[in-house]
Amino acid sequence: MASIRSNLNDLEGTNYITNPRSNTMSYFQRNGFCVFRNFLCPQHVHQNTVNKMKEDFEGSTFNIVFNDRPVRANTNRDTAERLQFLTKTFDRNHRGAFNNDAEALLEYAEYQTRKAATKFFAANSEIQTVETVLYSRANSNTIQNPHTDLSEEYVGDSMLAFVIIHPDTTLIIYPGSHNVTDSNRIRYRPQRFGFEIGDIVLFHPLLIHCGDYYAETNLRLHYYLFARPGLSWSNITFPVRDYVLRLIEWTNKERRATDAPVMARNVNRRRKEIRRGIRQLIIARVNNRRNLS
Repeated sequence: MASIRSNLNDLEGTNYITNPRSNTMSYFQRNGFCVFRNFLCPQHVHQNTVNKMKEDFEGSTFNIVFNDRPVRANTNRDTAERLQFLTKTFDRNHRGAFNNDAEALLEYAEYQTRKAATKFFAANSEIQTVETVLYSRANSNTIQNPHTDLSEEYVGDSMLAFVIIHPDTTLIIYPGSHNVTDSNRIRYRPQRFGFEIGDIVLFHPLLIHCGDYYAETNLRLHYYLFARPGLSWSNITFPVRDYVLRLIEWTNKERRATDAPVMARNVNRRRKEIRRGIRQLIIARVNNRRNLS
């Protein structure tokens, strides 16, 4: 785990998805997630509403976000980096903890999330949802441990979603890590992905991901989508199992070994460009002398 944590902390840069087919089934099957860009209309996402929701988290009794086990009783709620509140659990609505504008935003976000997820389930599926509002405090400096949000029993008739309602929202994902049966897969490497207000990110129950740290406060919505009745659900995450940890473990030595051929090719390419430039310069000088003579 130490090398995994090191690689997460060493991540640099943010990837933004521009593939026009990022919301297709093929993209989802290959990567374990897909993105519906700008799927929320801007007029429905008022930043005053979002800012008021963030204010409600400070000094509140909302739950602390945990990784793979319940929060210890002595955890300091006032300094916890991440807080969450379950605003809807199947048919039980808890959105009244926020004001009417926030309730309207959550209702609209849920509707659009269901709409985006429809084509990934069997026809006429009745999608049930669990809705969570996640809040990160400013200057949070801890990336979550790699985890999945659901276990194997949910594969095939459930999905998860992040709904982006705040600028500069990021998520760390191990693309392809949902496909645990692929014996030919390469080691999974984490990537930081950035999203824009209005984006909906759907992902596979077994996709490995991590909540990112934030320099500024951040608010985002998280949905569990179930397409079969009678599911029991607990508000926990699932730590990545040992055999998967070995797959995503990418030590600095391995990274250098992988990156070295690429660096060598770049150096050789640059050398060839320099030699080509020198030859062209020599030819030009020779031609000039001929013209002068």
